[in-house]
Amino acid sequence: MKLLRTGLTAVALALSFTGVSQAAPVWASGTNLVKYINYENEYRSTANCILLGGCLASVTGDPALYQRIDPTIGGNTAIGDLFIGILSLTSTFSGLSQIYFPTPGNLMTGYFVQQVQSIAGGTLLNPSVTLGLGVTADPFGILVPGAMFALYSNTPTFTIGAGGATSITQDVLNATAGTKWANLAPGVNPPGSVANGYAYTVTNTGVINSSNTNSFTALNFFGLPGPGYNAGKLNLINDPGEANVGGTTASGSLICSAADLLNPAVSCTSFTAESKIQPTTLVPFGSQPWMFESQDPVLLSKIPEPGSLALMGIALAGLGMVRRRKSA
Repeated sequence: MKLLRTGLTAVALALSFTGVSQAAPVWASGTNLVKYINYENEYRSTANCILLGGCLASVTGDPALYQRIDPTIGGNTAIGDLFIGILSLTSTFSGLSQIYFPTPGNLMTGYFVQQVQSIAGGTLLNPSVTLGLGVTADPFGILVPGAMFALYSNTPTFTIGAGGATSITQDVLNATAGTKWANLAPGVNPPGSVANGYAYTVTNTGVINSSNTNSFTALNFFGLPGPGYNAGKLNLINDPGEANVGGTTASGSLICSAADLLNPAVSCTSFTAESKIQPTTLVPFGSQPWMFESQDPVLLSKIPEPGSLALMGIALAGLGMVRRRKSA
């Protein structure tokens, strides 16, 4: 009986250490598929609205000195425009197993600003829109300079207001009310890698109000993770479905090898994401408060922690002793 108790105690310790019950979000060793939903608007500075036109009238809830573009005008995307949005994780998966489902007060949320840097090709037929590495001044004053995303854990609530444009500001405040998890940006070489991340969109800007936009993003930590960060050390990975900017690993696998890290044509980062952006389904397109939405996944690969591996080894050894005891 003593050996039986020892084996079960080791199992219990290992399971508790590996996070069967943790604060939001929950992660597993190995590949994690993170599903999220985001809502966003395309904004243009008031100065560029005067110069270029194509903007909706300013309303309460828009950031100061910025106006939403008119989404019914074809080709209405310009260098310097900002895509500003909020996001919330809806679940995380390890293989086919769902390991995290958010509940009020236990949410993981985020906020982002992406600046249009270039529009390649010179035509409206599927140009590649390069999104910037962050902006010097975030119109809502939330991001640190140079960051593209700010993520938060244990957020109390994530709501999309139905009360018109005034809800834009409140939605942003709700999405950033948790504990800072991390700042992210594509333009930072991760340790050991020679290639930066990326953020770009392929879209037919001539019909911006249709479901025709695919976004590709590879991100790294911008500075140190925040106090809410709980994913531990991550493998550097490459999006196997994206080859135009990020390249592909020599093996075609998600996790980058030592050789991949030294290849300037292969982007190895901590997070990758692909998304298909479409007009929001919440309200008629072009109405308040958000114009676009996306519901596609992010990938990250958590490195098993040494302590977790050691405890799991103890647990397995304990169970082996139990089996030998029973057979004796």
